[in-house]
Amino acid sequence: MRVVSWFLARHLTVIEDIERRQIGQTCASYGYPAAKKRVYQWSVKAIRRRTTGTGRMRHLKKVQRRFK
Repeated sequence: MRVVSWFLARHLTVIEDIERRQIGQTCASYGYPAAKKRVYQWSVKAIRRRTTGTGRMRHLKKVQRRFK
């Protein structure tokens, strides 16, 4: 196991991000590694797949229970 300083680790991740962008690999559905999520309003199904309630909802489950 290699021990890497935090500065070098950060530098390496920046280099990896730059390389990924140069290659042009972006997620077709979410647009990763872009800063914002890729969202278009022409597909109702795509919006339905990603909306609140399709994931774990770790926080919202508690909130809904509290205000029932």
